[in-house]
Amino acid sequence: MNLSGKELIALAEIKEKWTYMGRWLQPTLSMCFWPLWGHRRTYNDLGLPPIPGYNLQLDGHYVEFNPDFQVIEQACLEACEKHDDSFFRQYVKTAERTCRNHLDLAGKLDSKKSPLKETLKAFFDSTNQLVVPWIAVFPVGMGVDKALSKQLKKEGIRQIELLSHFEPPKPTMLMQQERQAREFAEYVRDAGVMHVLEEPPEKIMDVLSINHEQLANRISSHLEEFEWVGTHHCWGEPLTADRLFTQIKEMPPKKEEKEEMKKISEELQWLIRWQNELAYWRQYCAETSDVGFFKARSVLNEAAAQLELSYEEIIWLSDQEILKGLENATIPSKDELKARERGFGLTEGFADDEIIITGEKLEHLKRILIPTVDTTVQEFVGTVGSKGLVIGKAFVAFTPQEAAPMQKGSVLVVPQTTPDYVVVMKKAKAIVTDEGGMTCHAAVVSRELGVPCVVGTKVATRVLKTGDLIEVDAHSGIIRRIRSGE
Repeated sequence: MNLSGKELIALAEIKEKWTYMGRWLQPTLSMCFWPLWGHRRTYNDLGLPPIPGYNLQLDGHYVEFNPDFQVIEQACLEACEKHDDSFFRQYVKTAERTCRNHLDLAGKLDSKKSPLKETLKAFFDSTNQLVVPWIAVFPVGMGVDKALSKQLKKEGIRQIELLSHFEPPKPTMLMQQERQAREFAEYVRDAGVMHVLEEPPEKIMDVLSINHEQLANRISSHLEEFEWVGTHHCWGEPLTADRLFTQIKEMPPKKEEKEEMKKISEELQWLIRWQNELAYWRQYCAETSDVGFFKARSVLNEAAAQLELSYEEIIWLSDQEILKGLENATIPSKDELKARERGFGLTEGFADDEIIITGEKLEHLKRILIPTVDTTVQEFVGTVGSKGLVIGKAFVAFTPQEAAPMQKGSVLVVPQTTPDYVVVMKKAKAIVTDEGGMTCHAAVVSRELGVPCVVGTKVATRVLKTGDLIEVDAHSGIIRRIRSGE
């Protein structure tokens, strides 16, 4: 069923045709790679049933064509019933290769060996391929979730009893950054020089270079390797020495005690092993995208200059619009780019007819496809991502930029977390999200930080307001509003 963009917009009027996935606010250049993901060459390598990969993005709200996700989820359920390791190994093999290729290309973007347009075409094509395992992990993961829930019910076990079993098989890049920063903190603490971190970054490095040369060299290498940390979806600021030293200074001592792992059946072990593997690649694909867009900033700035735009403006163009603009085609006006900043929708059909929606049409489709919630409820439930019980004031945000002013000790309430939220997550007393499960980014990072976390509430950002006093019971998964904010 090869639909055009206009036909997809017409199909959007039928709510039953679409699955609401959550909200990922991002600029056009980050979002434009998601449509038609089932018709990329990388999709064929995943070994999944053929699909077109239709989707819509509406002001960050992501909806997927029902038949696409259903056919993949069913294939995954069948693989789970057969304990078909090859089904999941094929996904992992493809994701690993795709991420490696993208990181290799990103590392060469500054080489200046190719003309600007050719460099950008190669980067955009690589990003198109990277998106495939990144999206595919959602329906595949949903299939494993259903199989796991069925098995837990069969064995009479609550999922929270197995929390210690849910852990990525190896650290992602962001987890490595966090762990290295913890090592630096432990070294500084043990050496009795924590007071040095009160100085400006240049002075800190001077002191460490004289008295702790090996540490100073490791910190310099760390800043170079993880410079991209803090950026995501074309947004955010790179890691600086000042921010790293703040991270080291505020790093709490490592908790040595670990929750005892409950003995489980071989069936559960198999399902959890693949659930953890999928969680790793979902996160790693996101981090790979971050590295890529960060490395691409220099060529995007060069393209922006040719199009008489700033970097902050060019990221509201799609990849197609940028490439056509470099061929002297007319690009959207700055007024149109400003309108996209206020909210836009995007889809693409098989007639190469990328459609970007703003204004009343966007609001109309949002009313149809975004689920409504009762905002007056005082209590709702989600999935425990990291155990704990806290009371604190909610801070509701929809982007990392909106979350940045949050004061330490607040409860961070967001649609879902992504790598560029990590800086804010470290200040949070607890974390509550609309989307996600026990292996989502928020749950994994919260367990690393030792912060109570409840994910997958579906409604948190629309029920709660900044300033609400809430109880986060990350044992039962219940969020209670104690008092509305003033």
